[in-house]
Amino acid sequence: MKTESLSKAITHKIENLPEGEVFDYKYFNLPSANEIALAQTLSRLNKKGVIERITKGKFYKPRNTLFGKIKPLEDEVIKTVTYRGDKLIGYLTGVTQYNKMGLTMQVPNVLVIGTNHVLPAKKINNYKIKYSKRNVQITEENISLLQLLDAIKDIKIIPDTKIDSSFKRLTDMIQNLTPIQQKKILQLAMQYNAATRALTGAIFEKYVPELQVRELKQSLNPLTRYMIGISKELLPNQPNWNIE
Repeated sequence: MKTESLSKAITHKIENLPEGEVFDYKYFNLPSANEIALAQTLSRLNKKGVIERITKGKFYKPRNTLFGKIKPLEDEVIKTVTYRGDKLIGYLTGVTQYNKMGLTMQVPNVLVIGTNHVLPAKKINNYKIKYSKRNVQITEENISLLQLLDAIKDIKIIPDTKIDSSFKRLTDMIQNLTPIQQKKILQLAMQYNAATRALTGAIFEKYVPELQVRELKQSLNPLTRYMIGISKELLPNQPNWNIE
């Protein structure tokens, strides 16, 4: 395909793209021989304001309004930093995710991404992206479970809420998991710090008693105490796990 025809084809495909959607080179499904022409066309369209570059190799089609250009949806930004091509490399966690889980009303402009590799912080449009290293396997199937465990780990520092309120919400979410998910979250908890293992074990012992938590209990130092601050009415078995 000639360069001029290729440029028109690329431009036409972008015209049919939904506003706010993020795309990369793969969206055009072109052979590698056309990559230079594709990059040049995208660069030209970026300069004209037809598309906006948000990070290396990632663009979006903005929507123009009386108040300026509409940035890409948050979910689209999250997708760009949690995938490398088609490969999942991380997941949303931190206060933004806790807001989605109904644990806090705070809506920060910082997106915290749990990942297996240390990556530098960056900024995409109005969002600050920070990465937090995880030593657990990240898959599509266990993302929601890791987000739950992260919230358990951070229960004392979730902003604009009380610990007991967060505890009730998290306990309800755990009880609503399928039996397979409940078993899986116990396995994943073994990769977290001691306080998270203790609180997870105490929750399951009280609210999901049909599952064994012996492995979590045996992983803890019997002399270590965990100062969390959940009321005894909600978690009467705290002494079993050295939780206070």
